[in-house]
Amino acid sequence: MDESDALSLLTSGEAGVAEWNRLRASGAAVPLEVHLEAGWSEPPLDLRGADLGGCRLSGSVLDHCDLTAAYLFQADLRGASLRGAKANGANLRGADLTGAVLENTLLEHAQLTEARLSGAWGAARFGHAILDRADLSRSRFDGADFSGASLVDADLAEASLSGAHLIGADLRGADLTGASLPRRGPWRTRLDQASLTGARLVGADLTGASLVGASLNGADLEGATLTGAILSEARMLGTRLQGADLTGCAVYGISAWDLGLDDATVQRELNIARPDESPITVDDVQVAQFLYLLMNNARLRNVIDTITSKVVLILGRFTDDRKQVLDGLRDALRRSEHDFVPIVFDFAKPVSRTTAETVATLAGIARFVIADLTDARSVLQELREIVPSSPSLPVQPLLLGGAEEPPMLDSFRRYPWFLPMISYEQADELMGRLGEVIAPAVSLSAEFRSEGRAQDPEADRG
Repeated sequence: MDESDALSLLTSGEAGVAEWNRLRASGAAVPLEVHLEAGWSEPPLDLRGADLGGCRLSGSVLDHCDLTAAYLFQADLRGASLRGAKANGANLRGADLTGAVLENTLLEHAQLTEARLSGAWGAARFGHAILDRADLSRSRFDGADFSGASLVDADLAEASLSGAHLIGADLRGADLTGASLPRRGPWRTRLDQASLTGARLVGADLTGASLVGASLNGADLEGATLTGAILSEARMLGTRLQGADLTGCAVYGISAWDLGLDDATVQRELNIARPDESPITVDDVQVAQFLYLLMNNARLRNVIDTITSKVVLILGRFTDDRKQVLDGLRDALRRSEHDFVPIVFDFAKPVSRTTAETVATLAGIARFVIADLTDARSVLQELREIVPSSPSLPVQPLLLGGAEEPPMLDSFRRYPWFLPMISYEQADELMGRLGEVIAPAVSLSAEFRSEGRAQDPEADRG
């Protein structure tokens, strides 16, 4: 059989395709390089279910052709034109569609695992298609529909997807470095409910895109542009946003934890309100999450008020032979009439930057601090960060009898909220004097809280 005979069979409708498939199944020699020119055939060329696996069809014109459920495994379709073609359910696994024209091509539920579509273009419909590990780099699928498609580990670097629909698409581990996904006129690029877990979107353009309910856990959006994007209800755990631009994003209901941010991250006018509410904007995505919870959850406000009225931060270096001081302080504070919540920070290990930040955060929610300065250089280091900048946080220093006062202690005494030193001889004696030990701090913190309410008349209202 020569190419002319092959073309005759493939263009003669259902019976011809059936005969072609029979010959291939029998092992008969058929030409695998076929150039089809069926762009304007009437009726459209019917290749439903055709076995074209491994065939070289590069440059063919298959516009409006019906390739439903066709077998095109590893077929060569480089530069082919498939405008308006139907290839729903077709097997194009490993096929080469480099530079192919896919304008209005139907590829719903098609199998395109490891297919090559680099440089291909057109508003194709890939709904629920499988494109895992496919190469779509530098493709132009503006306005295309990938809803529900699987693009796990796909290469979409520098692809253009402006106004495309990727609703519910699985893009885990996909590479969208430098991809263009901005709004296209009145049509937003839709990534609602999409999974972008671990995806790479470095330098991607997501201006005005909709990512409602999308998973961005572990995604890398370094240097990405998300100006005006809708991130409502998105999940962002460990998402990298260094150098990203989040100006004007809608972030209602966002879940943001352990974000990678830096000084180059732009966070301005983040809208925390519901879509049907008047805008309320803040300039920090993590603050936005917390602030909305605070505004809309009375119980949370009560919890925060309880924390700041109950927490006592205990700082010190408690070696094994002095653990009883730590344990005694902690237990006595719990049992006190004030029902305090003690938080202990034992500087038994070197202080890291993370440690310092943690201590500063804990100090910010504490009612007062008890600092045991016996052999505690690290405590002094932390006090240098806390005391000067916390004028409403009483600090009660303690010192074991006979121990030398640490150097530079005078630098703290000029602050009224750094209370006079209290010395003790042993743990039991200190516990017996607990009321005396904490009384100055309790009294001063009450004074500070009273002054705060006097300045804010709304603070005591229900």
